[in-house]
Amino acid sequence: MPLHLIIFGPQGSGKGTQADIIAKQYDLEHISTGAIFREEIKSESDLGKKLKALLEGGSLAPDDLTNSIIDKRLKQLIKQGKGFILDGYPRTIAQAEFIDVMGIDYVFLLNISDAEAMDRLMKRFSQADENNKRHDDADESAIKRRLASYHKYTKPLVDFYKEKNIFYEINGSLAIPEVTNAIIQVINSQE
Repeated sequence: MPLHLIIFGPQGSGKGTQADIIAKQYDLEHISTGAIFREEIKSESDLGKKLKALLEGGSLAPDDLTNSIIDKRLKQLIKQGKGFILDGYPRTIAQAEFIDVMGIDYVFLLNISDAEAMDRLMKRFSQADENNKRHDDADESAIKRRLASYHKYTKPLVDFYKEKNIFYEINGSLAIPEVTNAIIQVINSQE
């Protein structure tokens, strides 16, 4: 049976990196709402312009918009019998409730401090080439707003998923291979 995973954590915690690695390891589709939104913004569509204004202000995209984007993609994958790993979704309790019917197997929180998130994001910006720079990673006040939004809306997901006994907290401060091994150990111990 295909795996249905969620990976979340503060900005800069390594969600995308780990989702890529785990997706390859278990032949899963990596679905990143951040990547979907950045692509839409880059296209300069009406939706992209709306998203840009919201995200630059440190706000989350509305649940209904995010849910509709994710719902369509997940239903396709489930119909094809494929597994997935969600990166950056859900971000709110309403979104978690919305996808609850999809049958999530594991939820991983990559936990790092706000100070480490700030350091990682600033470093990511300074080391990225021009085509891959995320300009919201360069603005300290924008990073602080994004982290505040994470704590307000996303952190409550911990209790939501703990109640379902599918929640695992991973120390995101560890080296990339150590974080990967911790995730793989959880998955392999349950199969």
